[in-house]
Amino acid sequence: MPDILETRRRFMAYFASAGLSATLAPGIVWARMQDSGADTISLEMVTDALKLSGLEFTLDERKAMVEAANQNLKRYEELRAIHIPNDVSPPFHFSPLVPGLAVNRTSLAFTLSDAPAVKRRRTSKTPHSGRSVTSASSCALARSRRWS
Repeated sequence: MPDILETRRRFMAYFASAGLSATLAPGIVWARMQDSGADTISLEMVTDALKLSGLEFTLDERKAMVEAANQNLKRYEELRAIHIPNDVSPPFHFSPLVPGLAVNRTSLAFTLSDAPAVKRRRTSKTPHSGRSVTSASSCALARSRRWS
């Protein structure tokens, strides 16, 4: 049996991914599971939790929640059942290349391209015509609300 805090963490993460983490629903469902000693979530548990949380979902949506949560629980238990001995080292190299993909491995010189010219667009709301605006004059313009 996995650690109860670890399973609760995964349980709450699932409901967070469904957008229900800020509600009472995950905590209520978790408490109902603990009270009944159930290993899976039932439709009644979810329905009661949603009613107490003040949330309304259709029957199909509630069934989908129950199926997804129970499926995630099953997958978690299957992963926990895989035995990996301590002498197996983790993968230190990962290559995202798909087998059969040809990659150009020749070394090329690093060259920088010229920066593109930046042109500032003038609008009729620009408070000046070609001269610079100082911070004092921009504050005065902001106070007079002529600059938007």
